[in-house]
Amino acid sequence: MGSDLLGSDFSKWPEPVGLAATRDSALVAEFGKIANAEYRAVGIRTALHPMADLATEPRWARINGTFGEDANLSAKLTAAYIYGFQGDKLGSESVACMTKHWPGGGPQKGGEDAHFHYGSEQVYPGNNFNYHLIPFEAALKAGTAMIMPYYGVPVG
Repeated sequence: MGSDLLGSDFSKWPEPVGLAATRDSALVAEFGKIANAEYRAVGIRTALHPMADLATEPRWARINGTFGEDANLSAKLTAAYIYGFQGDKLGSESVACMTKHWPGGGPQKGGEDAHFHYGSEQVYPGNNFNYHLIPFEAALKAGTAMIMPYYGVPVG
């Protein structure tokens, strides 16, 4: 089974922002269950996702990997995603999720990428830091196996 994005034998699904457009947590959980089976079939036991970041900076290049800008919708879909991959609890049939990017990579100053020194500032316009935490709180409540930090540095 190939592992490249366009030519693989894995099933095809929309990017997370496309799944978010459905607003359907049951569909997202079903995706997770199907992807879980495919991952385990080839020996993958850790998923470096979901992305719980909020797409609040329209110039940020990673929006397609998020569930959009609505924190409550993102929280609901992040939890469903984790449930689909991990099940009710981590076990032998789980694919462990690494939810990312703490503390929320969407508000990068100027839309820059925090992987580079010039893009490390996270500005949280309107003092909405807590809004960006809502999907991460849902991920923790859903039992995500891990949290991946980001290279961003919250400003203020």
